[in-house]
Amino acid sequence: GIQTKPTVFPLQSCASDTSGGLVDIGCLATGYVPSRSVTFTWRDKGKGSDISDFVQYPEVQRNGAYSVFTQIKVKAEDWEKSNTYTCNANQGQTAESTDVTRMGKRFLSIFACLAKGFSPKTHKLKWYLGSKEVTENVTSLPEVKDNGDSLFSASSFLSLPEKQWKSDEARVTCVFERKPGSIVQESVSFHCIEDPITVNIFPPTPEKFFLNEEILLGCKVTGDLSNLGAIEWENADGSKLVAMKEVKENGNSRVSWLSISYEEWSNGTEFVCIVTHSDLPLPKRETYQRENGRAAKAPSVFILGPAEQAKQVTLTCYAKDFYPKEVLISWLASDEPLDRSRFSTTSLIQTGDTYSVYSQLTIEKDEWDEGKGYSCAVHHETNSKEIKAIVRAIDSLTKKSSSVNLSLSIPQTCKAA
Repeated sequence: GIQTKPTVFPLQSCASDTSGGLVDIGCLATGYVPSRSVTFTWRDKGKGSDISDFVQYPEVQRNGAYSVFTQIKVKAEDWEKSNTYTCNANQGQTAESTDVTRMGKRFLSIFACLAKGFSPKTHKLKWYLGSKEVTENVTSLPEVKDNGDSLFSASSFLSLPEKQWKSDEARVTCVFERKPGSIVQESVSFHCIEDPITVNIFPPTPEKFFLNEEILLGCKVTGDLSNLGAIEWENADGSKLVAMKEVKENGNSRVSWLSISYEEWSNGTEFVCIVTHSDLPLPKRETYQRENGRAAKAPSVFILGPAEQAKQVTLTCYAKDFYPKEVLISWLASDEPLDRSRFSTTSLIQTGDTYSVYSQLTIEKDEWDEGKGYSCAVHHETNSKEIKAIVRAIDSLTKKSSSVNLSLSIPQTCKAA
């Protein structure tokens, strides 16, 4: 029959405290066929001897291929000295090998949960970090029968950056939910693997949304791209989505752009970016879902000024008490848009369930004294399609602000740098 060789990944201990005398290390063989065609052997390269005392866990099936995990215990003093251990995944007359040694780089922790000996097969495996359920970067595999008998086994894997679960000082637990009455053996183990990439999702920028009426999500992958696989998108129910484009930004980052509709964005639809890498046994998954759920509230807008200095005048535009948080402020002089480099806008200020923001424009006092009018335009999604911005204006002759709602199409020269 058809035979596919495994890909083998080294898994080292996540523990920083090795005072217990022994350290768990392992390796994972994945993507092979047929079933039960892979066995393991271990070798201590430092001592030049074979290791016979190891554990090989039951294999699991996913997408027509199989994976199996093995684990050994080594002396902490040998591990601290960066001794190397070789894991061989043997399949027939061939073997795929990997070395496991201590490394001081950024790690990804892989937690494995195995449930054995349950019936009927209906079940759920859930992961928790402290008291909070974790749903991202979870890969659960379908149940299989135990060696042809009437009982089932199931497994689930959770990937977490090492710093996340250590900094939170929260216990990672796996919970097996089933109908009462069945007897189940559960075991959880975890190991670390070098993390070659980071994955982040960028939400739509206010400039793109308000000025170009374009809503784009960006999934950025940074790190070692030499063995990068695919960057894919899907929605919450697992349906595949087609990216608009994929761009290589520089030598170590790549961005996949997904165009979504206003309805999807405003309703808080969930989108998932899935990244595969040949140095990772499981795909990385990042989820984006716009904060939603409260009633929209339009901003109250004020123009404050002028704050006079020796040779300059500073005008302030204040938009307060709005929700959702996405907002864009632009400035105009005599109805002509000013480049965004001419003014500055603060970060959002949250007060309860609403947000506020300031924007300041500094101009030469001579310009101000000429009587030229200055305006700030505030874009928010509570504005109607006809009224695209709330505008407040002021000039040196009256020194009073005026209020007007205008239908503005501000050119792209106003985009943020």
